[in-house]
Amino acid sequence: MSLIVARKFRKKFYILGDTELTCAKQEKRNPFIQGCLKQYIISNDLVICFTGVKEHFEDVCKTIFSFKDPFKIASFVKNEQSNGLDFELLIASLHHPNFFIIKNREIIETE
Repeated sequence: MSLIVARKFRKKFYILGDTELTCAKQEKRNPFIQGCLKQYIISNDLVICFTGVKEHFEDVCKTIFSFKDPFKIASFVKNEQSNGLDFELLIASLHHPNFFIIKNREIIETE
């Protein structure tokens, strides 16, 4: 089970995840620790967090990291969930007032 707490306040993100993982495919996005966290900084204004089967996330993470648009990420992940991949994603963008959660093949906007 995973826990991710996220808040956007005054154009800053505050995100905390509970688990450090060892990534099977060595996809490292955090230079300060061995392994990887469930939070990834895509760009200065875009962050994602995942829960679920890490191998499923790792199968598509490079594609997700290549997107700079939260709507494209959400659409891509929803499609991958429809194809059987079992992970959920939270997307935070400074250019959008709400968080996106992609869960059970649905895109949900929440504050």
